[in-house]
Amino acid sequence: MLDRDRLELEEICILLVLLREPTHGYQVVKTLEEQGLLSRSATQVYRKLRDMEKEGLLECSWEVEEGRRPRKVYRLSARGKDFVQSCCRETLDYLERARAFIESNLRKEV
Repeated sequence: MLDRDRLELEEICILLVLLREPTHGYQVVKTLEEQGLLSRSATQVYRKLRDMEKEGLLECSWEVEEGRRPRKVYRLSARGKDFVQSCCRETLDYLERARAFIESNLRKEV
């Protein structure tokens, strides 16, 4: 069982990158940067990846290519897939309620 039942939005985005395909940490950071979703340093993203691996959300293996440094490749575990999908549904529901709340309060100001 996880120590928590919710994820931060950036953690959800990290897991969504890995839902598309297994990849190494550098590509996770690069994808988040390209989408304007990186609010932490790359070091903090790597720390989150390690934490999520310890929590059982991720599995990893080493990719070894001749002439290159070995790279750790992350993939979602079955538990991670279920968890991120559940968190995404909850987050989208929350964001929809927040959007409605914000819009209704902005209209009152005008």
